[in-house]
Amino acid sequence: MFSTKGRHPVFIIKSMKTFIVSILVFVSFMAFACKKADKTELPDPEPEPETDYVDFNSFAHFNQTLNALAALSDSAERISRMNMLWDSLKVNAQIPFVFDDSVAFLYKGSAAEVAWAGDFNGWNPTTNGFKGERIGQTNIFRMVQRFPADARLDYKLVIGSSWILDPANPHRQYSGFGPNSELRMPDWVFPQETVLDDGVIRGQLSDNQLLNSLPENLGYTVQYKVYTPYNYEDLHNLPVVYVTDGHEYADDRLGAMLIVLDNLIHSVAIEPVVAVFIDPRNPANLSENRRMDEYRANIKYANFVADELAQHIDN
Repeated sequence: MFSTKGRHPVFIIKSMKTFIVSILVFVSFMAFACKKADKTELPDPEPEPETDYVDFNSFAHFNQTLNALAALSDSAERISRMNMLWDSLKVNAQIPFVFDDSVAFLYKGSAAEVAWAGDFNGWNPTTNGFKGERIGQTNIFRMVQRFPADARLDYKLVIGSSWILDPANPHRQYSGFGPNSELRMPDWVFPQETVLDDGVIRGQLSDNQLLNSLPENLGYTVQYKVYTPYNYEDLHNLPVVYVTDGHEYADDRLGAMLIVLDNLIHSVAIEPVVAVFIDPRNPANLSENRRMDEYRANIKYANFVADELAQHIDN
């Protein structure tokens, strides 16, 4: 509260006006400062990047879009829009591009020639029809095929003398020769039996065991592993399953037979069993696989399994 004692009324009014104006100026400045601070802390959102990806309504629609972009005369625009389409296809897990029973295998990169080898051509990249064609002046190669709509196929890219995984395809499938890229057709159903059910108590898989075959049979050392079901110590007179290519079937990433057996035994779909996984590889050199000799109606291998290995397991 202002006092008027010893002051002229006009002076008091002028002083009050000056004070009010100062308050207004201060408030305006603070408001401006707050606005400026808000702009610094909360920048305008960046515009979403452009994309040439669409929800393709047919295989022809996809190829027409790809061809149209490849035909753009402006090289900078062509490269930019092709890159946007490629990135969108990768984000949507559509490389290879699949529609109904048609597939466009795609590769983007520097290469003179690109081919595909896999389950579909006996892993022979020189098979007619499995070589990629460069799309216009781009660095994208395309190879078109048709497969059953419920197929699942392993493959690799062959660039020159190099066999590589498809860098744009996230799906992998392990095999006896390492990982492959995996093509999943639209009606393929994931084998749920290879996923361990809830609450399953797993059986045991032994370390590698060795058995020296008699000279009149194989005449060399064979490696194998033995699966025993949960609670094996309290079980008796169990049937035995003998599994060829055992090193693959005993691998959860490959045949996944251990998971299948555990699930079936747990659900009482089958009685408990013992499984013997016979490894066809030379224990001293795992790169030497003898399956092509052992499995081709070889009576000596059959005698080894029936007369030597089965007797050894039973004992």
